[in-house]
Amino acid sequence: MSGILTLEDIVEELIGEVHDEFDKPSSWDSGGLFSRSAVEANLPTGDRRTAVRHLLAKLKALRPSLDAEGAFTAVWDRELKFASAVGRGVMVPHARLSGLGEPLIAVGRYAKPAPFPTPDGVAVRLVFLVLSPAETPIIQLKILQRIASLVTNENIRRKLWRAKTDEALFTLLSTADTLLAS
Repeated sequence: MSGILTLEDIVEELIGEVHDEFDKPSSWDSGGLFSRSAVEANLPTGDRRTAVRHLLAKLKALRPSLDAEGAFTAVWDRELKFASAVGRGVMVPHARLSGLGEPLIAVGRYAKPAPFPTPDGVAVRLVFLVLSPAETPIIQLKILQRIASLVTNENIRRKLWRAKTDEALFTLLSTADTLLAS
C-alpha cells in the first residue's frame, strides 16, 4: 500500500532509525559484531588488494552464498575512489551489496606493519573488512561507528596489535565490542 505515512516514518526522517518493541535486535546490536571464523591474527604480507581478497575468502567460507568476486569489485572500486586507511594503523575497506541479508565483517592483523599509504603516516596493522546490505545503509554507518569506537581507544588498539592468535584477537574484539555496545 502506498500513500500512508505514519508518525514513526516522520520521526525516523527527522532523527534516524527508531527501534520499537517489534524490531528484532541484530546480533551486532548486542556486541556480536565479529565472527570467530572471520578473524585472522596473521595476515599474509602483500598489498591492500591481497588483504581484501584474503579477508573476503574468510567471509566466503563463513557464507558460501557470498559472491566474493562481486564483493571484491564493489570494495575495490570504492577503495580506488577513497582509500580506506583511516589512520592509527587501521584500514576499513567496505562496500554495500544488494541482496546481502546481514552485515559481514572480517578482521585481519598484520604481525608487522604494512606499508600502505595512510593519512597520518602510521603503517597499517589492523584491517576491518565490512560488507553491508545496500538496502539498509544505516547499518553500515553504525558498524563503522562501532569500529571507530574500538580503534580510537588506544589501549584496545594496542592490545589488538599484540594479539598473536586468531582466538586471542577474536576474544579481544568480542570483549571490547560487548563492553562498548552496552
